Amino acid sequence: HLTFLHPIFAKHCLLAKTYSYAKDIIENDIEDFDRQVNVLDFLLYHYYAGMLAIGLKDYNKALNYFRRVITTPAKVISAIMIESYKKYVLLSILLYGQKQPLPSYTDEIVSKKLNRYENCKKYKELENLFSHVNMNSNIQRINKLSSFQTKNNAGLAKQCTRAYTRNVIQKLTQTYVTMSFQEIAKEINLTDENSNEIVEHHLLSMIENNEIFAYINHNNGGMVSFYDNPERYDSNETMEKINECIQTV
Repeated sequence: HLTFLHPIFAKHCLLAKTYSYAKDIIENDIEDFDRQVNVLDFLLYHYYAGMLAIGLKDYNKALNYFRRVITTPAKVISAIMIESYKKYVLLSILLYGQKQPLPSYTDEIVSKKLNRYENCKKYKELENLFSHVNMNSNIQRINKLSSFQTKNNAGLAKQCTRAYTRNVIQKLTQTYVTMSFQEIAKEINLTDENSNEIVEHHLLSMIENNEIFAYINHNNGGMVSFYDNPERYDSNETMEKINECIQTV
């Protein structure tokens, strides 16, 4: 039940960076509204809730909140909608590697004005570059992300660069069995003197998080061998997890 207090509470949690205080509220979808609630209250609450969800690292939830702001029927585009659109583009790339299409019920007026708005121009370019039909190379995309200058979304843009870079490395494991650090650096557009160290950092972090399965050999400037998931799904740990799942059903 949305009240006029919801956006006020969400804003103060955001300013104080006490994201966890709002967790129970933003986890639940609000279906009905108090009579005193107006459109501005609705937009502000969902925008702040999206920001809080980012603070809690719940990017899917944040994406949904910003989507609700963008799809709100309106005759005039508000600053809240514009900022929500910007974050929606970046979160789409962060989560899926490409811009997620807006629902068919999105107001046509809103869609057209967002596309034409000068403040959204570079985000639209980013959206087009990462569209499914666009065949730009990974290097072009990483270049665009790493050089993307934004005042309020710098942290999100950096996370996009990191996530897309790792996505490229994951795809390399499906094509190659062995690669040198230099070859990987070329694929993810690293030309720095310390490119080998950066590649190794990515690889070690991804191995630790079970994002890839690989063995690193430091001979010949650094080599990595990729292999399939070694889990045979019959270990004691796996059987315990299966039993836990069965018991909760």
